[in-house]
Amino acid sequence: MAERIAEGIHRIPLPLPFWASDVNLYLLKADRGYALIDCGSNTEEAFSVLTRELEAIGADLQDIAEILVTHCHHDHYGMVGRLKGLSGARVAMHAVESTRAMSLYCDSGLGGPGLRELLLEHGLPEPFALKAEEGMLGWRSLVCPTVVENRLDDGDWLQIGSRRYEVLVTPGHSAGHLCLYEPQEQMLIAGDHVAAESVPHVGVTTFTGSNPLRQYRDSLARVSDLEVNLVLPGHGRPFTDLRQRIEVLDAHYAARTERVAETLGHGRATACEVASEAFGGDFSTFQGRLTFTETVAHLELLASEGKIKRSRDGLVTVFDGGEA
Repeated sequence: MAERIAEGIHRIPLPLPFWASDVNLYLLKADRGYALIDCGSNTEEAFSVLTRELEAIGADLQDIAEILVTHCHHDHYGMVGRLKGLSGARVAMHAVESTRAMSLYCDSGLGGPGLRELLLEHGLPEPFALKAEEGMLGWRSLVCPTVVENRLDDGDWLQIGSRRYEVLVTPGHSAGHLCLYEPQEQMLIAGDHVAAESVPHVGVTTFTGSNPLRQYRDSLARVSDLEVNLVLPGHGRPFTDLRQRIEVLDAHYAARTERVAETLGHGRATACEVASEAFGGDFSTFQGRLTFTETVAHLELLASEGKIKRSRDGLVTVFDGGEA
């Protein structure tokens, strides 16, 4: 059910097809019509809930004048083309996210190195890597992509109704992830950057840069410097204790990086070998593959800091903890 957050701001949770959780959309009253932050997955259930909740608020799809997408994962980007087609809204997101969305979700094929090749490079066995890429291709049924007219960048300002929002680029969870900060009321629309009840996944994937954990922890530090009274996350309840939550998230990932470093020790291993020993899990499952890509991110962070070395053994990347 839609929740009124403040004057002219509503949170609309939409159901997700694979998880027992929702994704939050935010409807912001503008001078003419509304701006919608994020779109949900492109399912009939989500579309039905959205139209019903808009009606309860006193709006409809034709009132949406602008759609802003925090990042291109299917649960935030999925209905964008469908909603644009029905409303005529302009779509805004970061250029990196727009480009990756079109290459990942369109029929022309996966862009850049495919997920399968990326996972194989770090030692994941072929059956698991193939299953991961098949899963990503399956996400295309949850996405209706579209051309983005307004490509946002760090430091841009958006006037939406009586409020003015600063665009913050916060890479990590994805390469061009955006947050919106309203300094007068000190509100942060956070996407998947921070949440009160879950830890955002940060791993090396086709959605991220090569060192996403370094980017994520730097982005956390940047957002921590803001004066924030209320955080509106992409999943879960709005919350107020941003700095405390950032401390928890940063400590979580720092501890897991240390665990990866201790597991590698002075030995030489692939990311798959390290992930299996450090965290266990079943790489045939979605959660197991998330753990694997997160382990790659920890190793890349350690390598970037000069604490371990990266090399190639044929087609596979190997990490070396050095001499005892």
